[in-house]
Amino acid sequence: MTVNLEIATMVSAIMWPIVTLVILLIFRKHLPDLIKGMFKNVKKIDFAGISIERFEAESYTPTWSVNQLDLSDHLAEDMGTYTSSVNSMSDQLFSKGNSDYTIINLGDGRKWLTSRLYIMAIIFARQKGIRSIVFVESNQANQQRFAGWTTPASIRWALAKKYPWLEEAYADAYAAVVRESDESVSSNVGELGSGEPFVLLLRKFLQLIQKAGKNAGLKSNTEWVDIKSLQNTFEHAHWIDGVMIEELLGDDLHVSLLQSNNVKKLKLDNANFQTILESPGEYIAITSTSGRFQGLLNRTKLLEQAVQQFIQHTN
Repeated sequence: MTVNLEIATMVSAIMWPIVTLVILLIFRKHLPDLIKGMFKNVKKIDFAGISIERFEAESYTPTWSVNQLDLSDHLAEDMGTYTSSVNSMSDQLFSKGNSDYTIINLGDGRKWLTSRLYIMAIIFARQKGIRSIVFVESNQANQQRFAGWTTPASIRWALAKKYPWLEEAYADAYAAVVRESDESVSSNVGELGSGEPFVLLLRKFLQLIQKAGKNAGLKSNTEWVDIKSLQNTFEHAHWIDGVMIEELLGDDLHVSLLQSNNVKKLKLDNANFQTILESPGEYIAITSTSGRFQGLLNRTKLLEQAVQQFIQHTN
């Protein structure tokens, strides 16, 4: 009888992790909801001594701006002919390989226009496979303070709803590019051939929402922005800051975060586990204790690790 009990104990010890792994694989897509249901009535879990790896999503950071991701000056230079900076932008945007997210640095609220955010959200998603866009703000006290993240689609439709002329201009510009270009859609995510048509799309889109020439009416119109780098040129847009992003996106702006100064490991405690569990969306942000954005973490992978580590520590 003792032998049988020992065998049963050994089999249980071997099979339980395997069964757990199989369950995790089968229900991986629904893991967040599954775990949330399992721990719905659990008030406290002992995670003492447990740390998990920081599974960071892959970022795409263009370098055509020296210090920040700021397209305004470079797109303005592109109005006449291709410059070296625009060619650099084109090379980076249309190089092979996709990423999970990119960072939009709103700075002090005078870095990004609604029009530029709208068109680049579309291009980032279609040409680089970007799944999320992270917003950060910068001031003298805190560089790259995390403001939230959202999907490119949420940005596009929120802006299209509030500023319908953006969607109209995009539709006209895209139709013109498809008619004029020899290249057509070349992938299931909407890439256009080598990507060069997207540069043309960018130019045509901006031309449709800009007006050149001295116009006293536009200068006093809050719906138009004076593009300082272009003489007597106005753009149908608004400057964006963190407050505007919150108002524009509402619940589609994900602000849940974890704080850690450890580069590779994340200490798992009840508070962190609850944050991961209840956060909506595919990712969760991680910041330093001062609020500086460090990266996006894959939420499903974090939950997988949390469950596996918890099971190992309780056996």
